[in-house]
Amino acid sequence: MQELLRSYEKKRVSPRCTIKIDFKKAFDIVQWVFLRDLLHLLGFPARFVHLVMKCVKTASFSVCINGNLFGFFPGKCGVRQGDPLSPYLFIICMEYFSRLLKSNTHLSGFSFHPKCQALEISHLRFADDILLLCRCDMASVNILLQQLQVFGESSGLVINAAKSSIFFAGVSEGMKQVILNLSQFTEGSFPFKYLGVPLSPHRLLASQFSPLIHRLESTIQSWLGKFLSYTGRLELIKSVLHGMVQFWISIFPIPVVVINKITSLCRNFIWTDNMFRCKSALVAWKQVCLPKNEGGLGIYDIKARNDSFFAKHLWNIHLKADSLWIRWVDHYYISRASIWSLEAKQTDSPLWKSIFSLRNRMTNLYGGVAPV
Repeated sequence: MQELLRSYEKKRVSPRCTIKIDFKKAFDIVQWVFLRDLLHLLGFPARFVHLVMKCVKTASFSVCINGNLFGFFPGKCGVRQGDPLSPYLFIICMEYFSRLLKSNTHLSGFSFHPKCQALEISHLRFADDILLLCRCDMASVNILLQQLQVFGESSGLVINAAKSSIFFAGVSEGMKQVILNLSQFTEGSFPFKYLGVPLSPHRLLASQFSPLIHRLESTIQSWLGKFLSYTGRLELIKSVLHGMVQFWISIFPIPVVVINKITSLCRNFIWTDNMFRCKSALVAWKQVCLPKNEGGLGIYDIKARNDSFFAKHLWNIHLKADSLWIRWVDHYYISRASIWSLEAKQTDSPLWKSIFSLRNRMTNLYGGVAPV
């Protein structure tokens, strides 16, 4: 998605827009009739559908007021949050929306977002996080809004217009106002959050990683004062703190100042005693990050981990792995060339430049022989 946003703050670009959709209480308002009929239409056995709907419909609820439970009443719609089955059922509902868009974006009058025509990309979704993409003209936007309305009437999933946004590029103020009035959405500004991370047309500044840093700090603060051994602290760093960092370092080239801050938080936590006193480090952090069979504690180095993810992206591009992003990169960036023979351009995105920078370092370090 970062690649598609590259031109959004340029003045002279073809009209385009991205619509970020927010559903009102997404899991709680899915209509049971819609879910049952959809499971039948997708070809699931009748017995299986019956058992699934039994699980969905037999849920009962109580209300907690001042710490006391009151009432006991059955549900009328929705799937239970926290139920292991619910995410799968919700994804099935969103699959209906994807197919609805796919069948209607082939209508005459719909124009795809620039650099989306070849792969027919009209939307990106993960559970209830949805981005709609199109050329910014009345016909295209209207087709997308109509499908949202049809989906809402069928499934019960209603759009929260106050929290939904449209991001414009290459569009006149008059056209913006017409589309905003039609949709009742607000005009968005960059960076915006999608799947928990900020997206922007530009390279993210160190300050824009503050949500990640604040989350790490608040998590560590909740652990202070508890009687944790060094082993317990080590396991919390490996399983919790590094788990929070994992998604960010897999998609962004992380600035050095942010890496140093994350390392500092982890280092201080492991050497802080249960009386909130930060002791001097007993072992150098470089030694701590070594594998256990080399005398370390097996905590991974953030910078090395960040590079390893980009090396994986590089290898997947070489292999032409079956993913939407790889297919998009192969079509629009590589074409018939090889990732090992291309050079980064000045106008390329920070992500693309980071992949090329890592490629050059790897080939120089390991002999400079590119795979065929």
